[in-house]
Amino acid sequence: LPLSDGLQSMGLCVVPVGVEGGTRRVLDFTLLTKPHALIATPSFGEYLIEQAPKLIGKNARELGIRWFYCAGEPGAGIPSLRKKLQEGFGAKVFDHTGGGHAFHGISCETEPYPGMHFVSADHCILELVDPETKDPIEISHGAMGEMVFTFIGWEGGPFMRYALGDLIQIYTEACSCGWPEMRFKILGLSLWIAILLTLLISALLGIITERLVIRPAMRAPHFNIFIITLGVSIVMKSLSGFIWSHNDYPYPSVFPDETISFGNATFDLIGLGNI
Repeated sequence: LPLSDGLQSMGLCVVPVGVEGGTRRVLDFTLLTKPHALIATPSFGEYLIEQAPKLIGKNARELGIRWFYCAGEPGAGIPSLRKKLQEGFGAKVFDHTGGGHAFHGISCETEPYPGMHFVSADHCILELVDPETKDPIEISHGAMGEMVFTFIGWEGGPFMRYALGDLIQIYTEACSCGWPEMRFKILGLSLWIAILLTLLISALLGIITERLVIRPAMRAPHFNIFIITLGVSIVMKSLSGFIWSHNDYPYPSVFPDETISFGNATFDLIGLGNI
């Protein structure tokens, strides 16, 4: 992996265990090699905290991890998740994006979370566009939009004005840690892109399951793809929740958190959000 190669070129020792070997294997190699840093998705970090006492009889704090780098998902920018990882591992927690390409950002230790430092300006041209119209947005303090980047000096097939669909907010003021350059926060994936990707992946899994599994097993010519896709989606959602757990966040109500009275009757406005 490019990230592993880059770390090794800096003189670091990398133990690329990977999660495909199972959680027990990851924990066993952590005990064996005693690494100082761990790069993983925040959800897998949570799962390690929960499973360590069951699988190896030790708390995650006893693994000796000093630094936890969140990758692949929002992590350090969510206060409750950041606190859980800090307390669970007894480590400092950072956000990181990039690793496999020339767009890189990493957060610092400053509290409250100041976003990620854009550390690859000499390798990447960053632009902002409107997620709906794709019109350019000026990069200024507080600006929000879909990030588009072009790689400079990239070997192979360079990314030219490439969009991942991520929405970010830009901060041009210096960070309180002393970093003088631009920072950014990832706000999430564009809703319509997320919906489209979910539908495409679910449909693909449904077609593969119908053609390669259900047809041969049931000896039937065809089955309803919609029903199978829906079933596969439910199974995958339940399976991912069983493996990594779910992070539930309250959906904001459109009504204020207060009550109103009409005569002897009192109504909780926020409860109207359930209608």
